[in-house]
Amino acid sequence: MPETAALLRGLTFPAAFGRWVSATPDRVALVDGERRITFRELDELSDRLAGALAARGIARGDVVACQLPNIWEYVCLLLATTKLGAIVSPQHMISRASEIEYSLGFAEARAFFYIPSHANFDFQAMVASLRERLPALRLVATVRGGAAAGETEFAALLAGAPAPDRAARRPGPQDRFVLSFTSGTSGKPKGVLHTHDGPMSNAALTGSSSR
Repeated sequence: MPETAALLRGLTFPAAFGRWVSATPDRVALVDGERRITFRELDELSDRLAGALAARGIARGDVVACQLPNIWEYVCLLLATTKLGAIVSPQHMISRASEIEYSLGFAEARAFFYIPSHANFDFQAMVASLRERLPALRLVATVRGGAAAGETEFAALLAGAPAPDRAARRPGPQDRFVLSFTSGTSGKPKGVLHTHDGPMSNAALTGSSSR
């Protein structure tokens, strides 16, 4: 198994993940309820999703937003987005219409992935109320739930999508990786951009200190 600190320094998120795929392809990477997903399987799933995103016009530097709980599809989306050199923007599950409209509008998000219903809240109705006010969106996809008119299901995106040309889209350590938003308790949420170097360096330091 590769050493965590050595594996992560100076690497991007998809490059670091790729080293784990090469070193331990059949090791379980994710556990979600009864489902076990190996590194190899997660690599293949995220490749297919990246291909589907690229086919729908998502390109390097575009923002892909999501409002998802801790499920395997979220990790798959994170990998797929970064394999394209695009930027992932996770939204808090407690955020509602005003926060989502502001964050996605500010980011000029090109895609939005969400779960239609969670914790007794109808996210699908919320998204429907926002669509016309978010003209930059090219793709709205549901995860673990049926798609409304003009939406696409996550499972459909995985079906038959070709893998993208990784070399043409591969991000560098200084490329933008994540666009996160502050809570906005004293005003509008603030967008914070992170390059690959930041989270990867933090992960390397955490791995070194925990040995």
